[in-house]
Amino acid sequence: MMTVKSDKMATCKTQNVISVGRYTYQKGFDMLIEAWNMINLKHPNWRLYIYGNGDRSEFEELVRIHHLEDSIYLMPATDNIVAEYLKSSIYVMSSRYEGFGLVLTEAMSCGLPCISFDCPYGPSEIIKDGINGYLVEPNNVKALSEHLELLMSDGELRKQLGTAAAILVLNGLAVLAGGLVSEFVPEWLIKNIAALAFLYFAASTISDDNEEEEENGRSKIKFAPLAVFCTFFVAELGDKTQLTAITFGANEGMGAALIVWIGCSLGLFAADILGMLIGYLLKSKTPDGLLNTLAFVIFSIFGVYALYQGLKPVSYTHLTLP
Repeated sequence: MMTVKSDKMATCKTQNVISVGRYTYQKGFDMLIEAWNMINLKHPNWRLYIYGNGDRSEFEELVRIHHLEDSIYLMPATDNIVAEYLKSSIYVMSSRYEGFGLVLTEAMSCGLPCISFDCPYGPSEIIKDGINGYLVEPNNVKALSEHLELLMSDGELRKQLGTAAAILVLNGLAVLAGGLVSEFVPEWLIKNIAALAFLYFAASTISDDNEEEEENGRSKIKFAPLAVFCTFFVAELGDKTQLTAITFGANEGMGAALIVWIGCSLGLFAADILGMLIGYLLKSKTPDGLLNTLAFVIFSIFGVYALYQGLKPVSYTHLTLP
């Protein structure tokens, strides 16, 4: 859940880079300072602002050693971090590890492109490399400096990635929720729940041989499992095209965000309807029982495989117990 909200977007035209977090070893500010030292002379007008609580003395000493007092500012935590996001053009995360990386979503919601080490366990769930920011090999200070310099040198690229970041945050709440769920719910449990759902769909295809029933004098066709099956795959295709549309919208600038949003939503809705239509047409044109059998086989395969994947960790745990 994002703890900040802004109805404004960063212009990405300033020469400020921002990072937020406690002054601890985990946040890797020592590596960020080293990376900044590699590019400072090439970009003398750029400034790095770090905001957070904790003891700054170790990092202040590192800044002094590299004579970066005029370009790196180690700031205390602020109650109005949104204002600082809006003054910035790039967000950088140098953490050695993260629980989820919530500050990335906060920065993206303000339209900032993000650069982060691809550390465990959150950044890769949020940053789509090359679309709304960049993922860098963990602890690779040189690579971090190179990606910083790439964005510092290209204002148009900053704006494109920042716009894509804002749109993806708005359109990716379900993905973020899924990431949070995976933090607290064991993977084996999620897979077993999915397996039960697939097996339920499989069972429902053969639970009743009577495909039609009378309801208020009208014929009602039961093809829910088949419709779910078709919708699942066609909607998946819609989801892939959505990412392309978002990237296109980013290239057109923030003014196209609303059009992209509506277009993507309509596209996904059309994909769902198309999937149900395909299911209905197939149902009416194929021999009785064929599609039910096919759906049963496919759902059963998915269900058994998901159950196998879900039970593996449980079996391994019991086998390794003394």
